[in-house]
Amino acid sequence: MDGDGKGLAAGSDGRTGVIWGEVVGAGVLRGTTTEAAGYRASSAGIVLGADWFANSELMAGMAFSWINSASVGQGVMAGSLTRVGSYQLTAYSVWRPDWSDQRLSVEGQLGFGYNHFDQRRDIAFLGARANANYGGEQYLGKVTVGYDLPKQGALTFTPQYSLRAVRLTNHGYQERDAGPANLTVDPLGTTALTQELGVKVTTDVHTGLGTFMPDLKVAWLHDFKDGPIPTTGVLAGVAFASTTGRINTDGLALNLGTTLDQGGGFKLRLEYNGEYRRDYQSHGGVLRASWDF
Repeated sequence: MDGDGKGLAAGSDGRTGVIWGEVVGAGVLRGTTTEAAGYRASSAGIVLGADWFANSELMAGMAFSWINSASVGQGVMAGSLTRVGSYQLTAYSVWRPDWSDQRLSVEGQLGFGYNHFDQRRDIAFLGARANANYGGEQYLGKVTVGYDLPKQGALTFTPQYSLRAVRLTNHGYQERDAGPANLTVDPLGTTALTQELGVKVTTDVHTGLGTFMPDLKVAWLHDFKDGPIPTTGVLAGVAFASTTGRINTDGLALNLGTTLDQGGGFKLRLEYNGEYRRDYQSHGGVLRASWDF
């Protein structure tokens, strides 16, 4: 939850809070490597939330998201399909202290989600398809610190640093419909710790339609955990173990958006989010509407 995107303590102008909603969509492409089979994925969903201004320095909020996604395997996993329904609740806050003239911002997030998987795996030499359904949980924590530098003309530059921790757990499951080729897979847990270091540029443009507030953020991404993800289970009564390589540890994040403020408390925002790494890229879009109260 970006402090600019989900409400600010700074500039609350006596408002009690904000209610907002988003329509989101994204696509991901991972190339096949020696460490992992590639895939193509797409997702779409909605996010609903509300912010509350405790005072001129502090904002707190809560958001609920519902995202559906589908992933199609490539390489040795060609023909596989995984559909996921994700439901997440996130609490967040933004603090802009008066002693820094509200140039300093500290943002925090805590989230919990549940994922439901509907999976199929084609087995070409048997002419069979193995199916499975299972669940899993996700836990999120993130802290972002930024500082608005003095304006350069009409532009405001904000260096930002964030650290995000994510824990994913998938329940164990047993495939069906493929006879002796059905897999029994043990529960799986993975952890990711990612830092983001970059700069955000914002400005205001006054037009006859209202005030446009475009922004651009470019950041370096780095994952601290780069070890392969192990999978264990049983096939035809024989225990097996395999590993899947993670995506490249370093990458580039690009965020581009604009907000239209026509006055009266209503704002409309359009945003693009991209992530670029070796053999991996993702592209996402957000359409957001908010109302002050």
